Order: sequence, then structure tokens, then C-alpha cells
Amino acid sequence: MRAIMGHLAPARGTVRFEGSDLASRPRHERAALGIGYMPEDRCLVPQLRVEENIMLPLWVAKHLDRKARLHFVMR
Repeated sequence: MRAIMGHLAPARGTVRFEGSDLASRPRHERAALGIGYMPEDRCLVPQLRVEENIMLPLWVAKHLDRKARLHFVMR
């Protein structure tokens, strides 16, 4: 996960997303592509409502569709 996020260089091979090698992309560009994660051991952000926790990735990736994300999670 850290190599995908750009925190570590891959030990070998490449990390590709939608056909593009991520090696040259800085972390903030990867986040804008919608690449992100929240480790389970940290749980949800308790200060946020359930819907706000679901929408966290959209805060950095404005191109993602809010209604589609809610539909995907709530179905």
C-alpha cells in the first residue's frame, strides 16, 4: 500500500494505474486520481458523520461522482 501511495519506492517491478506508471507521479497527484486508503486499525474519523467518512476520498479527488460513491457503498 505504501508503494501505491508513493510513500515507498517499489522493491522491484512497477506500480501501474489505468495503464500509467505511477513512479513519476507525486503523492498529491495520486490522491487526485482517487488512490487512497484509510487503515482499518484507525477506524473511522469519529468527529465526522457516516456519510462524511464515506465521502473522504472525494475531498481530494473532486472528479469522483458523489452520488455514484454513495450508491456503491450503500447498496
